[in-house]
Amino acid sequence: MDTTIGIGDTVRSYDFEHHKNCYVEGEVVAFEKVEGCQRYKVKTVKKIFSGKDITHKEGVAAFYYPPVNGTPMGLSLSDKKFTDMVEKV
Repeated sequence: MDTTIGIGDTVRSYDFEHHKNCYVEGEVVAFEKVEGCQRYKVKTVKKIFSGKDITHKEGVAAFYYPPVNGTPMGLSLSDKKFTDMVEKV
């Protein structure tokens, strides 16, 4: 597991394998176990989808829970074995 990202860090979590036009930015406020794996709890500051800022649209979650970098991947469209879709901003 990656330990370089901690509580208080501002991060960008990509939704689709580092596509630059689809991500959530926010602050890591906790680590939580969700659906059997350790995840960052990220307080949403910005949500970009298909290159458009949808932060203030209805239905945008206040928190996102991306897997902690280094979590083994289940099914994937790539040949990567571990998650790495969250980076410090």
